[in-house]
This record gives sequence, structure tokens and C-alpha cells, in this order.
Amino acid sequence: MWPEEVCVARSARAALVVLLAATGCPSASNDCPLICAGCCTEEGVCATGTDVSACGAAGASCMSCGPGLACVQNACAQPGGGPAAGGGATAGGAATAGGAATAGGGATAGGATAGGATAGGGTAGGGLPVDAGWTRYSTGVNASLRGIWGASSSDVWAVGSSGVIVHWDGGQWAQVPTPTTTATLWDVWGSASNDVWVAASDGVPSSGLMLRWNGASWRVVDAGQNTPPLYAVWGTGATDVWAAGASSSLRHWDGATWSRVDGGSLNASYTTLWGANAADVWAGGRSSYSHFDGGAWSYTSLGLSEPHYAFNFADVHGSGPNDVWMVGSNPSGGFGSFSHWDGTSWTSSTRSVGTYLTSVWVFSPTDAWATGNYGETFHWDGASWTRGPFLNPAGGPLWASGPNDIWTVGYGNAYHRP
Repeated sequence: MWPEEVCVARSARAALVVLLAATGCPSASNDCPLICAGCCTEEGVCATGTDVSACGAAGASCMSCGPGLACVQNACAQPGGGPAAGGGATAGGAATAGGAATAGGGATAGGATAGGATAGGGTAGGGLPVDAGWTRYSTGVNASLRGIWGASSSDVWAVGSSGVIVHWDGGQWAQVPTPTTTATLWDVWGSASNDVWVAASDGVPSSGLMLRWNGASWRVVDAGQNTPPLYAVWGTGATDVWAAGASSSLRHWDGATWSRVDGGSLNASYTTLWGANAADVWAGGRSSYSHFDGGAWSYTSLGLSEPHYAFNFADVHGSGPNDVWMVGSNPSGGFGSFSHWDGTSWTSSTRSVGTYLTSVWVFSPTDAWATGNYGETFHWDGASWTRGPFLNPAGGPLWASGPNDIWTVGYGNAYHRP
């Protein structure tokens, strides 16, 4: 999910308002992403509300649930039945006779009977088959899950709104007590099963904080005075951890304390971090990215001359220093953006995918996955990105221990591809 600072530029707003008017959705009251700030009506149309995660896909853009489907308990479903197995509407597709929407013309998101699934997914211990090898699990919480990381296939953490943290032990998801019920937990990363960090924001006005797991409990760790909201965390080990966030906030943990680091700009707002090693770290955010070479951070602002103007980078990941992907959005046109680093330069492209891309995970130059905030998935085979099944309500962050153990999370649900 995008933090509130990753907002749509005011100059791009008019075009999106036209789109909203065409779909019958309400206009937004601020400059943040023009997503459905409320629930679906019985006709599958977004209605004004206060919870941006209330729609079937957490944070999804205003959209219809598709022919023959209605929004039931925040999920697209056949009227009178349970939620559709695939999560409802495609970016422009139609529903099959069974009520589940196709994934952009590909395989249907089948696997569940009309009355067989609850609105939240499967039970906490059992998975519900979705499509193409993906299985849906309920995490047992009603919260937007915004970050995921694991020490192993049987030790996975997911974090989200209202201080929620859930844990996968190899058999089920369970909520774990935390020291906060008000903070938004944006990202999670660890150096070991007993050393896990969470980047977070809390309060009005919002400020940044870090949470840490020591193998037994979670506690708040001081990230420094006047720390802006922190949205991303990543490191190479217990004494080399980076956190990044709003207002050009970069913080480094050396094993003892968090210290402020100059990011080269006062205008950056970072939402993602990843590195190939300690001397090759990338940070992406709103219309900019930065790189750490082991000595200093260098900042690049994307201007009007750039082919990827106004890209908001939501996530970065790679298989090595010469194979790095950043994904996000181009808010001036509402397109998803794919950007690739080959060790020398970035090659970027936009694609009318009907969604904002939210996460990417790279296994090799010929194997990568990306998700979008409609619950869409995309796979890279070394030549092109192809659309996969809808995982609704998901479309959130990705984590994997390998190509045969992939997780993504969204609003209350987790999806696994073994």
C-alpha cells in the first residue's frame, strides 16, 4: 500500500477526476491517490467512506465488480452467495458463468464454490485454492497488511495498519501481540529469526518509529529525534540496516543506534529499499530514486525530460547488481510502470495494466513476479511481463524463500504459491 505522502500530483488530478466521473465514483477530497475511499454498493460501485481498505481489493481504484457480481462484505461475489474465488472484476474483463472473473483473458480464478468461502478467505489453518497454484489463507485479522518478510518458509512475518503483526509458522497464520495499536506498520525485514525490524509511522502529525523482534517479543526502538514517517527497511546483517521514509529520511543501524544519514536531497520521499550488497543499495519513492555505493547516497529526480516522468516507485528488488527491477505507477496517466537496471542504466516503460504496481520479487533474469493494487499479478519470463491470476483482496507486498515458496498479502488475506 502507498503511504499518504505518495500523492498524485495536482497537475495530474484533472485527468483522473474525468476517469472517476466516467465510472460513477466520487472524487477525492485531497491530492492523495484517487482510490476508492469507502465501500462498494450493492451494484459494485464505490461509495464515499473513510476506510481506504474497505473495497474488495485493499486500496483498489474505483471499479465495478463485473457482470453478475455484487460487493458483499468487501469482496466481489454472486448475489446471495459467497465471495468469488478470484476476487471479482478484472481491469477490463468479464466474469465467467461461475461468477469468478478471468485474469485479463487468462485462466479463470476458480477453485471455490459459490458458498464455500467466507469473505475473509480460508480458515487460519487451511488454504483455499485460487488459481494457477496460488492458495488463499485468512490471517485472522481485519487489517491492511503492508509488509512481509520471512526467515524461512515456516517463519514469516506480515505487518500492517493499527499495529497489527501476524506470523506464519508453517501451518497457520496467527496474530502476535505488539506494543502499539495505533501505528501503521509499513515494512518488515530481518537478519535472523530473532532479529526482525519493522518501519512504522504514528501520531498526528505523523512521526517515524522502529519496532524490533528479539525472538520472544516486539518492542519499540528509538529511531532518533524528529524522525519523519518511515516506510521501508532493509539490510545486509545485524549491524547494517537501513530505514527510509518521508522528507528525505534515511536512517542507519550499526548494531547499537540509529543515526541520520544525508540522502543528497531534501525533496525525496522514499517508500522502498533493497540492495545487492552493502555497497549497492537502492531507494525508490515519489518521482525519484537514490543509490548508495558504500560511501554516500546519490539522488536522482525524474524530470519532464525523462521517459518515466512522475513514476512513483513502490518497490525495488533484484537477483543481483545487474538485474534490478523497480515497479510503481505513473499517476499522470494511471499506468503501471516497470523499470529495469542492467548494471549500467535504467530502462523504463509504462503499461496500461489498469492498476498501480505495488511490489516486485526477482529470482533471476528470467523469473520475477509483480503485484498490483487491484489484486493483479504479473510474471516476467525474461522477455515480457504477462498477466497472472487475480488475488483479491491482495495486491500487496511480495516475499519468497525461493521460486516454489512465494507469499503476497493484502487486506486480511495471504496468498501462497508453492
